[in-house]
Amino acid sequence: RALADDDDLLGCGLDSIRLMYLQERLRARGSTLDFAQLAQRPCLGAWLDLLACADRLSAPATVALPAAQDRDQPFELSSVQQAYWLGRGAGEVLGNVSCHAFLEFRTRDVDPQRLAAAA
Repeated sequence: RALADDDDLLGCGLDSIRLMYLQERLRARGSTLDFAQLAQRPCLGAWLDLLACADRLSAPATVALPAAQDRDQPFELSSVQQAYWLGRGAGEVLGNVSCHAFLEFRTRDVDPQRLAAAA
């Protein structure tokens, strides 16, 4: 289906990694918008408003972007990714454990049903 100007793009499947790529592409074309501005209201209409009002860099940044045909190709792991992967192996000292995090938030006015549906 076609996207409306007010559709929540995160709800439509946009993830934070692709949002970072978008922000970097905009920066490469001279935009000063940052990730937080794009993430605050992730819909096309809000982004068009931001772009219309945003400052422009005097000269677009030169950024090396991957070729579109290479985007889904395998790539080497970073040292952190490799450590996570190797640490899962049972043969490693203190291994056989995947990377995880436990986060606890204090908040008010949480609708448990809406939260469960979002997860």
